[in-house]
Amino acid sequence: MNRRESRETVFTLLYETEFHPEKHYEDVYNFALETRDIKENDYIKDVFFGTCENMEKIDKIIEQAAVDWRIERMSKVTLSIIRLCVYELLYSLDVPTNVALNEAVELAKTYDIATAPAFVNGIVNRAAKIIEELPAQTSENAQSSEEE
Repeated sequence: MNRRESRETVFTLLYETEFHPEKHYEDVYNFALETRDIKENDYIKDVFFGTCENMEKIDKIIEQAAVDWRIERMSKVTLSIIRLCVYELLYSLDVPTNVALNEAVELAKTYDIATAPAFVNGIVNRAAKIIEELPAQTSENAQSSEEE
């Protein structure tokens, strides 16, 4: 499975968690392994678990980037795509910013409504600027969280 397919799988898992808030994300992941054509994959597991574990921080950045929009008003598809992108911007040291941004827009083109790619593009670009301005310790935190 290539990185794009893996990213798409993470998106679907994040989307699925939106409909099952009572389930722990590990249960969602394990159920997907059992019932879908998904094989154990470090990228999928690390990014999905990492996104879920850092949701509060990710959502704060999204709220800052989403001028005049509340997270509650965003569609579950759009929000899942943006969360994945923000996680990659914050913690995936091997994913260049432009790749994370482009992949988010591509997911929106594939899975969301016609106006969503432009909306997603605006939010994730503002989020990238916010993340760039965060103190330097963010990257240190990302490295230590990946080592755990």
